[in-house]
Amino acid sequence: MKRKHIPAEEQYRNTMQKITPDVYPAILEACRDPRRTSLGDGLPLHTDKALPFRMRRRYRSAAAAILLLILGFSGGRYYLGGSAVVSLDVNPSISLEVNRLNRVTRVNALNEDGKAILGEMNLKGTDIDVAVNALIGAMVKAGYLSEMENSVLLSVQDEDGKSGKELQTELTQCIQQAFDGASIEGAVISQNLTASEAQYQELADRFQISEGKAALACQIASQNSAMTADDVAALSVNDINLLASSQGLELGDAQALGTASSKSYIGEEKAAELAFEFSGMDPADVRYLQVAMDYKSGIVTYEVEFYKDEYKYEYELDASDGDLLEWESEWKRADLLEAELQELEYEETISGISDEQALAIAADHAGVALEDILFSKITPSYEQETEFFDVEFVAGEYEYEYKINPSTGEILEYTHITKAYP
Repeated sequence: MKRKHIPAEEQYRNTMQKITPDVYPAILEACRDPRRTSLGDGLPLHTDKALPFRMRRRYRSAAAAILLLILGFSGGRYYLGGSAVVSLDVNPSISLEVNRLNRVTRVNALNEDGKAILGEMNLKGTDIDVAVNALIGAMVKAGYLSEMENSVLLSVQDEDGKSGKELQTELTQCIQQAFDGASIEGAVISQNLTASEAQYQELADRFQISEGKAALACQIASQNSAMTADDVAALSVNDINLLASSQGLELGDAQALGTASSKSYIGEEKAAELAFEFSGMDPADVRYLQVAMDYKSGIVTYEVEFYKDEYKYEYELDASDGDLLEWESEWKRADLLEAELQELEYEETISGISDEQALAIAADHAGVALEDILFSKITPSYEQETEFFDVEFVAGEYEYEYKINPSTGEILEYTHITKAYP
C-alpha cells in the first residue's frame, strides 16, 4: 500500500494539536461563571492578584520553549538545513554540506585519502571558507598539493544557480589565497552544478570521488575517443588538468585558473628531444612537429608527431621517465601528404597566439593583473566568417568579455561594464 506524503508543516501542526489540550470550552464556561477562578487542572484565570514570581517565570519559560520549537522547525530548518554541497578533489576527495549561512553542517570523506586528510579535524559549524582553507592547508602539509601536483577541483552543487556561482567565486579566491600562503603557484578548476545526474553519481560511487569530478571526467572523455570516463575518473585532478590543456579540450561549464604543474613529468620539450634521438633524425629536417600529452593503458604519455619526406612519424613515450613505448611510420602519397601538411600549417597560422596570450592581451587592455583574475574561459569561435578567441574572465566585482583575432592578437570587440554578481 502506497503511503500518502504529508508535508512536514502539516505533520507538525497535527502533532501540536494532539499534544495541546483543547481548553477553549472550559475557558468559555469559566468566563460565563464569575465564581470560577481556575480551570480543572488549577490553571488560574484572570485575577486582580499578581501571580507569584516563580509561576510567572515558569510560564515565560514554557512560552519560550514553544517559540524555540516553532522556530527550530520552520525558520531554523530553513537556515540550518542543507543548502549546497561543496566538494574538493585532488586525489583526496571530500564533500561538505553547508546551510544558507554558509556554515558546514556535515563533512564526508569520499575516499581513504580524504579520511587521512580529515583526521581529527571537526569542521562542523565552521564557516565554509575557514573549512576549505583548513583542508587545503592539510593537503599541502600531507604532500598531496605541491609544486609537483598543484591542481584542485572545486565543485559547488546548488539548485540556486546565482548563490552557487557566488559561493564558487568566494571559495576559488579562498583556495588561491591558501596556495599563496604556502608559496605554491596553484591551479583551480571550479564549476557550479545545479543538479545531480544518475550517471555522475554512479561513476562517483565506483571511483570514490565527488559528482563534480565524475561530471568533469565525462566531459573530457566525450572529446577523446581513446579515453573512457572511467579512464579519466581514475586520474588525479592535476593529470586531468594537464591533459585538457595539452590537447585543447573544453572543460564545459567549468572554469580554469592557473596552470597545472608538469614537474612530475619529463615535459614536452624533452619528449621531442628523445623522439628525435630514437629516430636518428635532425629536427631541422622535419616538418610540423607536434607534442601532446595522452593517456593509454593506464599510463600518462607524450605523443610526438612529425613529418619527413613522404612519411608521418609518431612516437609514444612514458611521460614519467621518457621510455619509448611504441612508434610507427606511415607512408603517404606526396600530393596527399602535402595537402595534409598545408592544412595543419594553416591551422597553426590562424592560431598565431595561444589561449594564455589571448587572456594576457585582454587583461592588459582591461587594466587587470593576471593574478587578480578569479575565473577565465577562452573559447575558439567562428561568427560571420570571422575566427576569434572568445575570452571571458572575472576580476573584482566585474565580468569582462573580449573577442580577439587569433592570428594577430587584435581586439575585435570588448565589454567590461557589467557587474558579475550584483
